[in-house]
Amino acid sequence: MIGYVASDLVWASRIKAEADAKGLSSRRVTSVDRLREVLLTDAEALILIDLESEDADVIIDALRGAGAIEGAASARTVAWGPHVITERLQEAKDRGIDLVLPRGAFATRLPTLLGESAG
Repeated sequence: MIGYVASDLVWASRIKAEADAKGLSSRRVTSVDRLREVLLTDAEALILIDLESEDADVIIDALRGAGAIEGAASARTVAWGPHVITERLQEAKDRGIDLVLPRGAFATRLPTLLGESAG
């Protein structure tokens, strides 16, 4: 399953369409409760996080921080944001996000990332 945090509807639509094309279930994550549902449904979930989303920090904390979700497997995580927010991108790495990409690289790699999740 693909869980995605994206307040921008263009990104949300793009991720959902790409997941659908690969036959993957996807769910927009808008809260820690939604994140819990994704993680407890699929032990090998991929969580995608738009660092410009207002929910990004809460979700990262729930994934990697003191508020980690009990009973949930550790999901693979990918975060992205504009290349000009270098401190924010580094902060996501420092907080334990598995892969942090500038927005252009994320857009290019999205089909591959989802393909890896399907395989």
